[in-house]
Parts: sequence; structure tokens; C-alpha cells
Amino acid sequence: MIINFNQMNHDWPQRRIGKQHDVCRAVGLHRYTNLQIADATAGLARDAFIFAKLGANVTMIERHTAIAAAIQQALEACEDIDLKSRLQFYHHDSREFLKHSDEYDVIYLDPMFPSDNRTALAKKDLQRLQAIVGHDSDSDELLDLAKHKARKRVVVKRHKYTPYLDAQTPSLSINGSSMRYDIYLMQAS
Repeated sequence: MIINFNQMNHDWPQRRIGKQHDVCRAVGLHRYTNLQIADATAGLARDAFIFAKLGANVTMIERHTAIAAAIQQALEACEDIDLKSRLQFYHHDSREFLKHSDEYDVIYLDPMFPSDNRTALAKKDLQRLQAIVGHDSDSDELLDLAKHKARKRVVVKRHKYTPYLDAQTPSLSINGSSMRYDIYLMQAS
């Protein structure tokens, strides 16, 4: 599994992702500046890269050793000094990390969700990630903890047809073609 921030940076102009993109609107990049975001399920670090590229300071947390090693290696190899300064990484279980951390403006969760028979197979890199991670059986607990540690919102990335995490109805959702971003507002934001 290869995570390469330099390649992501190289591909950035073609991706045309701005602050109005679904995931960016979900975390509030279109409304706030200098957001402190905790990506509590960093995985392949793609969303964390997007958040940092658009000006947020992102703390990535990943508990799986092989994935954590890939993120650490990618961060060490990152040539973009500004991007690198906006990304922090911790190889830790997010539940334990958040229990002992300060609050964040936004906590972003992208837990592995069970496969849905209505969907095509995920891309190969996501299939490999799922093979390593499996199903995140503690996601419900992580959502509750995140709601106590977020100042503005918690965002949960889900497949469009997947039930709400822990059956907790969000304040609002942003629906894309295949993904849904459930937003739990902590205060009027």
C-alpha cells in the first residue's frame, strides 16, 4: 500500500477540488478559516490531504500498523513544506487519543463500513485497505467520543445507502452520487 503526498500534490490541479466540494462543505472549509481537524480514521490520508491543501491544520490518527507506517513514510517524503506543516500524524487508537487530547473544531470519521450488495467493488487500493482494516466494529463508540471532543461538528463519511452510524440521526447530510456526509453540529455553526 503506497501513500504518496507528492503524487497527490502533482495530481491536485487536475482534480479541481475546491471548498465547495461535498467533503469540504461537510467539514466547513467553505465557512471557516484555520480549522483544526482531526481525521480520526486516516486510512489512505486522501481526505486529510484535501483538508490541508485547502488551508486546514489536520491531525491524522491511524491505529493499524501497516497503514500508519505508510502514512509516516509519505509524510517524511513530502516535499511541499507548507502542506507538511499542516499535517500531523499519530499512530494511535483514535478512541484513546481523543480521550486525552484537546478539542478540535472538526472531527472527521471515515470508518470502514460493511459492503453493500448494491455497489460495485471498491478500487483496488480501497480493497487492500479493507482487507487490512476489516470492519470497524468500534465506530459507534468513536462517534460518541468525537461528539464530546468537537467544538463545531463531527462529520461521518458513509456510503449513500448505509444506515447512520450508531443509528444517530445527524443534524444534516450532504449526499453525493455514491457517498453521504453526515454532519453532527455541536453548536450553531
